[in-house]
Amino acid sequence: MSLQKISAATIIALSLAACSSGSDSPNSTLPNTNPTVTNPSNGNQTNNGNAAAANNQNNPASNGNTAANNGNNPTNSGNTAINNPPPRVDFSVSYEGIKNTANKDIRELAQEKKIKGEVILKSYKVNLGNQSSSGNNFNLSSIPLKTLDSQNYRETVVAQAGGQNHTITRNGVAHIYRQNYSLIAGITPTGLTINGESEKLDADDDDTNILIKGYATQNLPTAGKFDYSGIASDGDKKGKLAYSVDFDSRKGSGKITGLDSDIHLNEAEIKKMSYTNKETDGTTIKGHGIEGSSNRGNYRLGFFGPNAEEIVGTVDDRNNGEIGFAGSR
Repeated sequence: MSLQKISAATIIALSLAACSSGSDSPNSTLPNTNPTVTNPSNGNQTNNGNAAAANNQNNPASNGNTAANNGNNPTNSGNTAINNPPPRVDFSVSYEGIKNTANKDIRELAQEKKIKGEVILKSYKVNLGNQSSSGNNFNLSSIPLKTLDSQNYRETVVAQAGGQNHTITRNGVAHIYRQNYSLIAGITPTGLTINGESEKLDADDDDTNILIKGYATQNLPTAGKFDYSGIASDGDKKGKLAYSVDFDSRKGSGKITGLDSDIHLNEAEIKKMSYTNKETDGTTIKGHGIEGSSNRGNYRLGFFGPNAEEIVGTVDDRNNGEIGFAGSR
């Protein structure tokens, strides 16, 4: 990615791109500075507004591990809310991770500009909406639930190259969508300046970068068919997602509407998967997901929540870059 591609630091259109093919190891970890995530102990879900207990009461596939359910079940094994507290979800974005991505981009830019000598990053600052950081992680837990939220994004870098200091500013718009257990964000680049002079973005440099955060499902339901509904976004337009998963056959399929022509997400099987936020903060999510084909390009999604209450994913559109989507049941 050239420097002209904005590193989707803490954002994006939402818990999207959930799981990519790869890892056999389970678990989702999204810590602040560690690229992998652990499950129940990550983050803090007090800001989500909907505790897992409430979700389980409305979920026919719930495992019943809530105070309300246990109180109504005389044969319950005694797993109270104290013994099984709601999972804490980490929606933070690693400052060091996005800084490292920017450092890599700056070195690539220096090569493109044929600047010789060592490249040294001297300072790095990120602004997202009303948050600003020169060293602390970003917290996206305050993003409104199930609302496609748009915020301005800016990176300001001072780097030494060729014996001189250069100030580089990258601007963009972050589209963020948060659910109870997952978040997907997409940053669309809008501008680049070097020492105050505007640089033209190449055609390949205006693609939306995707960031996904959340509590990845580790133990999937073993039976039942569930319908997920939610949103999809290509950075310009908002569409609708409808996706069905049959946990008996361990397969899923669906459709996205409202983004030009309909996108048919063809049936594919559930498997263990992992997803790395390569273009943003470098963190990795491990869990279960589905990877399949569509009429617009391949898609992939991951399951989030203790009982797979949510999905987040992306479509690799052949013509328009990545499309993010997220839904809940």
